[in-house]
Amino acid sequence: MSDFIELYRIEVMHDYYRDACCGDIIVVPTKECLRYIHNLELFIRQDYKNRWLICARNSDIDIERIKTVIAGNDTKLEFYLEYNNPEFFLYTDWPNYKPHLQYLFSTDDVDTIKDDRTIKFGVTESSDVVVCRVDNEQYKVNNGSIAILSLSLSSDIFDTEKIAENNVVNVKILFNCNRSHWEYILIPRTFNDKQRVFLEEESGKLKFDTPDEHDMPDGQKSYVTMVKDIVDLKENYNYRINLLEEKNGSKRVLQSAIDYPSVTDFSDSNVDDNIRVVTKYIYF
Repeated sequence: MSDFIELYRIEVMHDYYRDACCGDIIVVPTKECLRYIHNLELFIRQDYKNRWLICARNSDIDIERIKTVIAGNDTKLEFYLEYNNPEFFLYTDWPNYKPHLQYLFSTDDVDTIKDDRTIKFGVTESSDVVVCRVDNEQYKVNNGSIAILSLSLSSDIFDTEKIAENNVVNVKILFNCNRSHWEYILIPRTFNDKQRVFLEEESGKLKFDTPDEHDMPDGQKSYVTMVKDIVDLKENYNYRINLLEEKNGSKRVLQSAIDYPSVTDFSDSNVDDNIRVVTKYIYF
């Protein structure tokens, strides 16, 4: 028999990451929550980079204590969701996010989950997600947080007869990645107006516009090209982009496997759809 039972298992997921596990958000109990955890003799522990467990000891005394709390239906455990990566909002799609407001994920708005044992919170396009809302108090107490996570210890969530069965509730906090236009500025050491250079992705997954000649602020000549489709920002990509030159009907590779634009590659360019542009400079 295990020494403890899980009440809640909290996971933070983000499709920006290859494994979807987001280690850029940490779950931090509020002061009041810490008092509840201490008084109820619960404990919270992180067992993976994106996963936290709220547990009770597996003893008759502790189980009876939890049953009494659940029967009362008035205990909420609240946690700050704090970000520890300043790039979080560069790759996260959160429309109209306002940093001075307090957002809330709460089990109060969730229909009974006694059967499937899973709640999905987040800011995503999925239809089965409980979307974050602005808290009634609105203005933040903790400026390092993106939201409050409020979890109830109530009979709407837990069946007291099954507490000892380790019938954990899975809380998944989900985020989508931002989308962007990819722009490349190709800067030759020596400009030749008879030279034709272009980018090509080996698998054909990305298609590029025909490069246009462009004058840099310092007078340097360059070529500008963009990916034709909007690209999801990701931690890693499977593209292989080469810089090629065409001369006298034949092509040759000038640079192979050039770098991708990253979330921190800011751009002065604008497009009509207001989707962010990220720009990569390539010297050759």
